[in-house]
Amino acid sequence: MLAPGEGAIDNGRFTITTSGQIRVAANAVLNFERSSSLRIRVGTTDQGGLSLETPLTVQVTDVDEAPIVDHIVPPANGSYRAGQPL
Repeated sequence: MLAPGEGAIDNGRFTITTSGQIRVAANAVLNFERSSSLRIRVGTTDQGGLSLETPLTVQVTDVDEAPIVDHIVPPANGSYRAGQPL
């Protein structure tokens, strides 16, 4: 389980499956340029009722990403031709 407490800063970005795998949560974005590591806190309880909680650090790997164009200035003549570089 993801546990609240010290080190649980990024718990909302992850889920834990019923088999105990830590997965990136739906709609969560991990961005190396913003943070190369994230902190979560996990916990477990055994059949005897003993429990343990501990903080973990998740390392984010940098990958090459396609550039995103968010603003295009039209050419002076106001039009583009097919195949013309932007």
